[in-house]
Amino acid sequence: MCKKISAICYALVIVTVVYSLDFDKAKAALNGGSFIPVLVDYGFTEQQINSWTVGKIYIPFYLQQIRSGTLTAEAATTMLKNTSGAIGEISTNDMIKMEQFFRDMVIATNQLQEEENTERIAAEKSRVEAYQRYEQEKQRNEEAARIREAEEAEIERQEYAKRQEQRRQEAERNQRNKEQYAKSLGCIDYIDEGLIVTQAQITSANFDLVKKALIIPESNDLNYTVSNIVENYVIYTAVIRGKVYQIALFAEKGKTYPSGSKFDIKSVYQITGVERFSKFFGGNADIIVIERRGENPFY
Repeated sequence: MCKKISAICYALVIVTVVYSLDFDKAKAALNGGSFIPVLVDYGFTEQQINSWTVGKIYIPFYLQQIRSGTLTAEAATTMLKNTSGAIGEISTNDMIKMEQFFRDMVIATNQLQEEENTERIAAEKSRVEAYQRYEQEKQRNEEAARIREAEEAEIERQEYAKRQEQRRQEAERNQRNKEQYAKSLGCIDYIDEGLIVTQAQITSANFDLVKKALIIPESNDLNYTVSNIVENYVIYTAVIRGKVYQIALFAEKGKTYPSGSKFDIKSVYQITGVERFSKFFGGNADIIVIERRGENPFY
């Protein structure tokens, strides 16, 4: 009687042995790797496992389903028990170990899913943090660009203001120099718009005032060319947009004035009055007379 009880107790000890699951091995098996190293830890041998017909098809299939969460350990055990190949290959005690194996693989699946969730959360957190860093860097760059543009705009504004001030001062210097030069030649003022513009603006009301000003030529006056010489006067003629302008320059001794030669804008002039000249085809023309007063230092 005692021997029988002892045998029963021994059998119970065998059945209730708890095997430790190597998570790394289980993870490899659940992700499509070999499940044999895991089963070896449950007391099976590689030779024994390789001899099972269910080991080639059914057990890998069950593990795939457990991995996807569509199969429980109990269902896997029941399906294995009802598989014809397992009957005669896997003993009752081994089937108990297989049931424990499936339960442990479900636990490993849950642990693996938690691990993957943790990794996924960490990856998402990392992605969000990376995006936040990108946005912060972008904002810093945009702010730096705005500051730089504002600084460059301010520098440009200051440089423009400086150039404007320099031009203003230069214009004032030129004005003073022209005023002083005109006064040095006995004129009360100056006109720097040239002879053609001045001639176009002369009226009987302002003629006497214009006569007191020193006239500084400009490039438009090159339209005047020598058209005739009458006694001591050189007649210059210019045609601007169909309008004829003529001036009579008091000729200087020793200086030649070839026909068609351009007006000398390297000199300054003063209007002395008006002279009447006979036209080539008859009739008379009143022409403004000018006199050369000196060199044009503003040319």
